[in-house]
Amino acid sequence: GLSRYMWSLDTILRSLLSCV
Repeated sequence: GLSRYMWSLDTILRSLLSCV
């Protein structure tokens, strides 16, 4: 994601998209 402080959320979203 763009927010460096929310890298965790970005990673989770990427993981979920990968599962789908």
